[in-house]
Amino acid sequence: MYKRQEINVTTQTFNEAYTLAESGDILLMSSGTYNKQISFPSDKSITLKAEKNAEVVITFDITGNDDTSENGGGLIFDGVKINRSADYFISGNFGNISTLEFKNSEITIIGRCLLRTSNEGTINNIEFENCLIHDCEIMDGIFYILNISSKKYL
Repeated sequence: MYKRQEINVTTQTFNEAYTLAESGDILLMSSGTYNKQISFPSDKSITLKAEKNAEVVITFDITGNDDTSENGGGLIFDGVKINRSADYFISGNFGNISTLEFKNSEITIIGRCLLRTSNEGTINNIEFENCLIHDCEIMDGIFYILNISSKKYL
């Protein structure tokens, strides 16, 4: 049985640690701006957490892997600032997402929506806890948390 690990990462070691992380791992992020694109995990949930007293700014985007048959992935953000300065933070085709959580985090400067997809997958859990969402641009007077355009629903 796999034992959950806490793995210390820097802006230089983050992407490799993220790729190698196993379900339940917590990547403890040191202060810095994290800007290298990642793919949404499949069949594992990973926590991206700021180290105590660290100022972590996430500017990268998260893409789907375009394989909608892969399921069960999840991401948990804890104590980070998401400052995307683009239309979407998470965008692409996904299978079923197990969880998407934002805790003790600040979400700012996202142009259109937090999560955009065009497939028919489900999200089992989406949660915001003690978060501040501000200065996001709006489309048609609305900032979307989710923007799903699937033929199934049109």
